[in-house]
Amino acid sequence: MKIISFLGFLLLFGCVAEQKKEIETNKVTRKLKSTNFKIKKDSLFESYVHSLDTASVLYSAQSDSVFIKTYVGSFNNRDFVISIFIDKLINDSVFGHSIVAGNFQTFKGIRKKENGINTVVGFEPGTAREDGVFTFTLTDSIIEGNWKAYKKLKIEEFSYRLKAKEFNYNSENKLNEDEFYVNYKKEKTVKYEYEIEEGKKIEEVLSMYATTTPALFKYNASAQELNEEDLKELKKSDLMILRNSIFARHGFSFKNESLNYFFGWQSWYMPVSINVTGELTELEKKNIELIARFEKYAEEAYDSFGR
Repeated sequence: MKIISFLGFLLLFGCVAEQKKEIETNKVTRKLKSTNFKIKKDSLFESYVHSLDTASVLYSAQSDSVFIKTYVGSFNNRDFVISIFIDKLINDSVFGHSIVAGNFQTFKGIRKKENGINTVVGFEPGTAREDGVFTFTLTDSIIEGNWKAYKKLKIEEFSYRLKAKEFNYNSENKLNEDEFYVNYKKEKTVKYEYEIEEGKKIEEVLSMYATTTPALFKYNASAQELNEEDLKELKKSDLMILRNSIFARHGFSFKNESLNYFFGWQSWYMPVSINVTGELTELEKKNIELIARFEKYAEEAYDSFGR
């Protein structure tokens, strides 16, 4: 009888303990949900990945800090700029993420060190159609290698050579006046008639594309308060670039191909985030609102360019 009573006590104690554990777990879950965190346990280490608007990555273990940097550069004939972040390098395990063309994705892989050369193979999770695997050599100043997609894509493989660079916001970063924005997807044709000799003419059809004008470079929407008089002389693409230059200075990664190409040629541009709304200054917010009003009704400027 005593044995039965003792077993009953153990069962009761176990149930109470489980209920208490469940209550505590629910409290933690509610707390995590209230902060909009997405938590994923890493099976290799006591570490967690959490994603907010900036999708930053934190790990609890100690790592080889000399390589904990951001590496930046172009690929695919300079169409896009990519940033690869080495977030943690623990023994032979590598944790990082990449930002390119408005996309953020983590990767996890292994490091092999031979003859003083670090070679990393980093696997993206495969949760997105555009995921793939990075293979690169790693130093404290250069990442060089390639990326291959898991699935058949428009771009299935690309190579890159990226340099270590630290991001610093600077409202005074100016647009390069030698680089004009051209949108080859916004085209119009113009017919010209030439007289090559008396009584004989030829007709030529010229393709023209939306572009910016020199007036764009007079203004910096991150450093000066704009007014209506400033914006009246600007064309639609001028206003669009002026507005997006604000986001570019904060390290925003653009999905738009023509914006990627244009800002990729700005020496100061470095994509580090897919959401910079919280980083904007009050001056920038005010200018964005004003520019957007004019941009909606502005006429486009066109010019001819060789392709």
